[in-house]
Amino acid sequence: MTDIFIDMDSTMNDFTVGYVSYYNSLYGTKHILHNKDLLVYEISKCIPGLSEESAIKARDEIFSTPGFWYDLPIYPDVKEVVDWLYNNFNTYILTSPWIPYKDCPKEKYMWIEKHLPFFPLENVIFCHDKHLIHENSLLIDDNPKHLTAFNGKTLKINYPFNKNVLTHYEADDWKGILSIIQENITE
Repeated sequence: MTDIFIDMDSTMNDFTVGYVSYYNSLYGTKHILHNKDLLVYEISKCIPGLSEESAIKARDEIFSTPGFWYDLPIYPDVKEVVDWLYNNFNTYILTSPWIPYKDCPKEKYMWIEKHLPFFPLENVIFCHDKHLIHENSLLIDDNPKHLTAFNGKTLKINYPFNKNVLTHYEADDWKGILSIIQENITE
C-alpha cells in the first residue's frame, strides 16, 4: 500500500488569497495577487514594489500574526478528495510549521479540525525535511525544494514558480489530483 503525504500551505489552502488579505489589512493597501503571479516561491517577494528587506519584514509579521494560519481558505474539492484518500490509503498531512511563531502548529491543527473534521490529528506530521519520509510513498506538494529532494513519487500542484520542476505527476486542482491517483496509484 502506498502512503500519501499531503502538504498544507498552497496545496490544501489558498495561501495566496490569505497572505494578500492579511498584507492589505496590516498595511492598508489594496494589492491583488493571483497564483499565476507567483513567479518565485517566496510569496512576500511577489508583492509589487517591495524591497527584499521590506518583503521579508512583511512575511515575518504576517506569519506571526495570531489567526493567520487558521484563517487560510481551503481550496475547492480538498475536503472530498482528502476524505477519499484517507478512506483508501494511509494518508498523512505533512507540513512545515513557521518556527518563529510558536502557535503555528496549534493553528494548523485547528485549521484541520475546521476544514477536515474527519481527519485524525495523529496523522499530522510537522517536518521541514520532507525527504526523510520513506520512498514507498507519494508526496503532494508545491514547494520545489521538497519536490526535488523527496525519495518517493511526487505530485505537484502547478504554479509558475515550480513549472520547471520535474515530478512524476502534476495537477492544477484537486479534481486533477484525484483523477491522477485513481488512475496511477494502487491501494
